[in-house]
Amino acid sequence: MRSHVLEAREREQRQRSYLAAPLVSNLFPSVTELAVRFRFNDPEGKEKPQPYAQIFKPDMRAFFEFQCPLRECSGGGFDLSRVVPRFSRKSPNAGGALVCEGQRKRPHGDTSRCGLQLEYEVTAADARVA
Repeated sequence: MRSHVLEAREREQRQRSYLAAPLVSNLFPSVTELAVRFRFNDPEGKEKPQPYAQIFKPDMRAFFEFQCPLRECSGGGFDLSRVVPRFSRKSPNAGGALVCEGQRKRPHGDTSRCGLQLEYEVTAADARVA
C-alpha cells in the first residue's frame, strides 16, 4: 500500500504549483474567508474517509488542488481551481461533485480507477463584490 507521502516528483510539482498560485486576496479582493468543505463517498462502499473543511484567509495561496484521502490511491486527487466560483453578493456559495481519476490497488493486486466521489461546498464570508 502507498503512504500519504507523495513520490518526490509529484511532491516537487505540487510545491511549484503551490508557489505559483496567487494569493486569495488577489483572486477575491473583498473575501475575508473562503471555506471549502468536503464529503466523500466510495461507490464500492469499502472506504469511509472522514469529511473535513479547509479555511483560506486572504494572505494564503489560492491553491485548490487536494490529494485523494485514500492511502492506496496513486496519481489522484481533486482540482477545484476550475470550480471555485467568482463570488458576488448574490452568490457567495457554490457546490458540486468530482470523481478521483487516480489508480487504486485492489486486494488481489490489480490496479483500477479510484472512483472516490467528492461532494464539495465553497462558501465566501463577507463577500462585497458587486
